[in-house]
This record gives sequence, C-alpha cells and structure tokens, in this order.
Amino acid sequence: MANEKKLDPKLVKEAKKAAAGPLGQEMARFSLRFSSALYFGKPPIKGSKPNIKNGTATVINFGNEPIIITAQHVIQSYKDWLMKDKDLIFQIGNLKIDPLPRIISESKKHDLVTLRLTEKEREEIAQGEEIGKFAYSPPSWPPDLPVEKDFITFGGFPGTWRQYPASNEIIFDTFSCGAEEIASVSQDKFIVKFSRKDWVESFNNHQHKKLCDLGGLSGSPCFLIKKLPSNILTFSLIGIVFEFSKMADAMYVTMVHYINKNGVIDE
Repeated sequence: MANEKKLDPKLVKEAKKAAAGPLGQEMARFSLRFSSALYFGKPPIKGSKPNIKNGTATVINFGNEPIIITAQHVIQSYKDWLMKDKDLIFQIGNLKIDPLPRIISESKKHDLVTLRLTEKEREEIAQGEEIGKFAYSPPSWPPDLPVEKDFITFGGFPGTWRQYPASNEIIFDTFSCGAEEIASVSQDKFIVKFSRKDWVESFNNHQHKKLCDLGGLSGSPCFLIKKLPSNILTFSLIGIVFEFSKMADAMYVTMVHYINKNGVIDE
C-alpha cells in the first residue's frame, strides 16, 4: 500500500472505512468466485484425520469448455505420491476426478498446468455456493502485463485453516485480499510483498488468527485492478500464485499470458 505519511489523513481514513465495508468485501470476494479448493490424498477413514494435501484451482473459460488452471508443482506432487500409493483421491471442490488424462499442457518453467473440464463438471464443483461457482471469461486475451505499484486482488484456500467436522467432510476456509500492491515485475512473474500493517479486515467468519503460512494458495488467481475514467473498477486475470516466502512475507505469482485460448502453455 502507499505510504500513509504522504497521504491526506482524511483520505486514508475514508479508504480504510471503504475497505472494511461492502466495497472491500466485494473486492475480497471477487477472486474466490473463480477458485476452488483442490486436494488429494488418502480416502477418509472414520476416526482418523485425513492425510491430504491441498492447493487452489482457478476456473477460466475462453468461450468453449471451462479449463482448470493451477500450479504445476501441485499436480507434480500428486504424481509423485501416486507412484508410491495408487489408492488416492483427487478432488476439486465437490468434484472428484482423475486429473492426469485431463492435462492439456504443463510447464515446469512457468509452474502452470491446465486441465480439461466439462460445463456440467464445473457446475458440480460448487453445488450452489458462490465460492467457485463461476468460470472467469476474459473480455480479451492475452491480458495486459502489470507494472510495479499496480494493485491486484487474489484469493485461495490455506491448508492451515482446514477443518474436519466429520470423517467424510472437510471445510476449506478462504483467505483473500481485496487490494495489494505489486512490488516488482520480471518477464514471467511478479512479486507481491505484503504490507500487513495497512490491511483492513473486511470479514472473519471463523475468527481465525493471523495467517503466516499461505501453503495451499498455490494455484490461486490474481486479478489486476484498474480504475476507468468513469470510476468503474475492472478486474483482469494476470497471474497464478506459485510460492510464498515466510521470511520475506512475499507472494510469488507466475504470469498467465503464456496460456493460449486452447489451454496450451507456451514455453
């Protein structure tokens, strides 16, 4: 966020009030409309805590069938586990699938993978809930590239906030940010360094403590926020989260302009 010492205190107060109100809540929710919890591991056993790993899946539609985008290392982790144990489940929201035959393209270089999905399957992911209910349809592609000090919004499903109310039930609470500033940009990725002191809590339904481990957000969508001359805000998908550094308190995001409309990823 901008340095408050250089801003009008009245404007800062008004901005924080807006962030804590309906506008801030809607901005924080925006990216979650197109993201769902992705998890895999051992089938549940009654009386035992599930042995699973999780990431985040982003759903996009270029005009034909929906496509899942996530971080390649998430799928690679599933492949590595599958080589040791064939008795695994893989699920996106409420949809149980075998992801490997669905892979359209994957790139270790960009840490991206795309998966085929039918419209009927997309509808099954959320089963009526707003989170993960929609596929993002970009108005144009590829998206504009970000620059330093642009603002983004993102959201996903941190593993440390998983809850297990029953042996066959898992709740994935969401973590999202309505507006955070890009610290630096390179050719294929950008870095978001968190300024937690400037954050304003829009909602905290389960009274979670401060989140310092963002494991599970790999695959989360990042949207570039732009304000038009008419004061209308626009949101464009520009990146997918692939790493978080606790030491730097920074999030690393890979660019999505390498993904073609057919789901193939350019190297």
